[in-house]
Amino acid sequence: MCIRDRNAAVSLNPQDGEILGLRGAYYERRGDTQHALADYQAAVGHNPGLAWVYTRSGLLLAHEGDLAGADRALSKAIELTPQNVDAYVRRANVRADARNYAGALADMEQVVTIAPREATSYLGRARIYQATGDYQQAIDDLNMALSLSPEKLTIPIYLARSQVYEQMGNTNAALADLTALLRLEENNVSALKKRSALLTSEGKFTEAINDYNRLIALE
Repeated sequence: MCIRDRNAAVSLNPQDGEILGLRGAYYERRGDTQHALADYQAAVGHNPGLAWVYTRSGLLLAHEGDLAGADRALSKAIELTPQNVDAYVRRANVRADARNYAGALADMEQVVTIAPREATSYLGRARIYQATGDYQQAIDDLNMALSLSPEKLTIPIYLARSQVYEQMGNTNAALADLTALLRLEENNVSALKKRSALLTSEGKFTEAINDYNRLIALE
């Protein structure tokens, strides 16, 4: 549906929050932030129960750097749909960006409570622990994530855990995780770059050169 059709729908139903929200989403996809936010605000003004509109508004406000506004919008989405894992995760990210780590961690605790068998719950909480410097808690969560993860998710978990191990000064464990990752995806550029740098720092120059050569071959 083009913008002309969406405008016509709004003209026929000017107080229909769902229609306004859909037009806002169309504006958002086109990069028209001002009109998207205006439609989102109007949509919830007419229909304050539209949790998805609050979520979209929150994400857009966060993208624009309005972290306080994003927090308020996502909080409203959570109030309307208290089992909404996605809204909690997104608010946790907003709060982490605002350095409200206590709030971010509280949100991720709620995610783990709602979805305790999802690897992503622990991966997300681990990232908050990592940001606060609580590295052992981060490792514990990443271990849990790895035990629960489907194969497609193991790569970001190995990468995240290697970063935490590096921050802890445990280079051998970091290298082991990067090597495990590269067994799963041998041409993973991020892992090759990180492993080559760690090998260099450990004086393992022959192995580091092998990784650098692999990187050059991939360019």
